Amino acid sequence: MNEGATKNPDQPDARSDKQERIRRQNVDELKRLCDRIGAEAQRRGLTQEILNQILDEEPTAEELAQSRINLTERRAVVAEFCKRA
Repeated sequence: MNEGATKNPDQPDARSDKQERIRRQNVDELKRLCDRIGAEAQRRGLTQEILNQILDEEPTAEELAQSRINLTERRAVVAEFCKRA
């Protein structure tokens, strides 16, 4: 765009379009990941009832502390799982 030109506020710029495409791609990729993880969980026997029980449980302080410690390990497991999928 030359210096004398003005932008039309009704016309999206190329940067906005590119950012929106990237956002949509990321959302789609996340949905596919969730679908793969969900399918694997079902294959391993997770049901909606079991999931609801897990989600309803309140973690203890010790469990919360342990979960922080295991976060790096869990990330590695998820990364490895995604490589195999």
